[in-house]
Amino acid sequence: MSIFVQMAIGIAMLAITVAINAYCIVKSGTVLDKMQTTILGPAKTNLHILTITVITLWLSLVMLCAMVLWAALLSGLGLFETMIDALYFSMISFTTLGFGDVLLPREWGLLSGFIATDGFILFGLNTATLFEVLRRLRDTGG
Repeated sequence: MSIFVQMAIGIAMLAITVAINAYCIVKSGTVLDKMQTTILGPAKTNLHILTITVITLWLSLVMLCAMVLWAALLSGLGLFETMIDALYFSMISFTTLGFGDVLLPREWGLLSGFIATDGFILFGLNTATLFEVLRRLRDTGG
């Protein structure tokens, strides 16, 4: 497949998944702000642990959605026989493990780099989000 087609598809998928992730980060911040008096404050260790756990699971679910979107694209392009194979490839590429046991056809190989780039970006965004949550919890005396 043309290098330009792969680049256009890759950039479009990056834009879509980053926008979805950013929306979910903003929404989780809004929820945290609304629950500030309940969650934030000194001597609320159990609530802080629960908050960190819930936000971590939420952000993990958002990343899983990105992996599923990539898998749906790969499956829709007919690059894998089953959705399970497409999802497996998407997940190992997204996390940059890249086992090499399942590969894209050579003419579509550039997409794997875009999937890995997406993983780097979203892991970074989500890590920054968790650090911000931890900072807010720490600054409130917890």
